[in-house]
This record gives sequence, C-alpha cells and structure tokens, in this order.
Amino acid sequence: MKPTDFSMHLTSFLSDYLPIQKNVSRNTIRSYRDTFKLLLLFCEKEEAVPIEKLTE
Repeated sequence: MKPTDFSMHLTSFLSDYLPIQKNVSRNTIRSYRDTFKLLLLFCEKEEAVPIEKLTE
C-alpha cells in the first residue's frame, strides 16, 4: 500500500516536528499518537471514511 500524504505528514509530525523542533516529552508524543489513533478509528467506524481516503 502506498502511503498517503496524510500518513506521511502525520509521521513527520510525530517523529520530527514534535521531538526535534518543539522538544516535547515522549509522553506528549504518545498522547498525540493515541489521539490520532482514536480520530482515525472514529473516521473509519462512525463516519465510514476509509483511512486510505484521508488527505491533507
């Protein structure tokens, strides 16, 4: 599966922007990660929007 723009931006946000540019703690990064997981599950299950269809 080809990564979407959204997934690439989200990965960059979690692995580059937050820890390197903003210097946030690991717990903060985990919190953001878990929140995005919940959002993606909501989009898929409640709104019937496949994750692959999410774009910028």
